[in-house]
Amino acid sequence: NNTRTSRSNATNFDIVTGTYTQVKANSKIIWWAQCWWRGNQSGEIRYQFLYAGSEKNVGQSGYHYSNHSHRFGGHGNGSFTGDSSTGSKSIVWRENAANGSSGRSGTVHNPNSSDDARLPQHASNIIIMEVDL
Repeated sequence: NNTRTSRSNATNFDIVTGTYTQVKANSKIIWWAQCWWRGNQSGEIRYQFLYAGSEKNVGQSGYHYSNHSHRFGGHGNGSFTGDSSTGSKSIVWRENAANGSSGRSGTVHNPNSSDDARLPQHASNIIIMEVDL
C-alpha cells in the first residue's frame, strides 16, 4: 500500500489488504510487515494480521510510540500453520484496539513530500512466504 492517507480516529484501519494463494494444505506460513506514519496520536493500539479471516499474530506486531510529529514506523512478523485447504486467502494487517475504542497511530499513513519535502512516497507492505517442511 503506497497511498498517502490522512487519518481520523476509527475503530479499524486497514494498513495493508490483499490475497495470498496458499499452495499446500497445512504448510508453515511466515510473514513480515512494515508500515509508515507521521504525526503521533495514540500511544497504544493493537495491530492485527488476519489470514483467511482469522487473527494470526497475537502480540507480534505494533509500533514504537514517540511524542513527535515526524515519521515513524510499525512492524510485525510471525509464523503459523496455514489453512487445511489450498487456494486464495484474504490477508489484512490493520489497527484495531482490543477494547473496541477508536484511535489512530498517526495523522498520516504512508507520508510523502507533501508532509515534508525531504520524504519520498512511503509504502507499507507484507511479505508472505510458504514453507514446505
